[in-house]
Amino acid sequence: MNKTLVWTLALTSLVGLAGPGLAQNQDQAIRITSNSSVETRTGTSASAQKDSSCAGFIPAQPNYEVTLTEDLDRRFIVQGNPNTTLLVINSKGKKFCVQADSTSNGKAEIPGRWAKDIYRVFIGARTQGQNPYKLTIEPVN
Repeated sequence: MNKTLVWTLALTSLVGLAGPGLAQNQDQAIRITSNSSVETRTGTSASAQKDSSCAGFIPAQPNYEVTLTEDLDRRFIVQGNPNTTLLVINSKGKKFCVQADSTSNGKAEIPGRWAKDIYRVFIGARTQGQNPYKLTIEPVN
């Protein structure tokens, strides 16, 4: 096989591998401005590692990176099963964590005044496994 054909095949393979990952990363990035209304994402949590805070088991990488372009009043809500946890970490490493339970019908939320920053959002569970969820980030009225 000649070198040009080998390089073409190698580059085509790399582009094919990178394509889906790039699309997934774009979907994981959420940008919120003062004009943003409600942001909603759905997915399945994959709890790979034990977290030292209240989050239980979380994925190795954040489910989402949320960029707030200014200080905003927002509510992070995750709806899942009673084992669902929500962990939000700012760029300085400060953690905000809450667990759902049977009383909340699988809903965990963290409302507040959030500073302009990039936040890593992890959706996990108190026990290992995979669980479907719905993440909503909405203005606090």
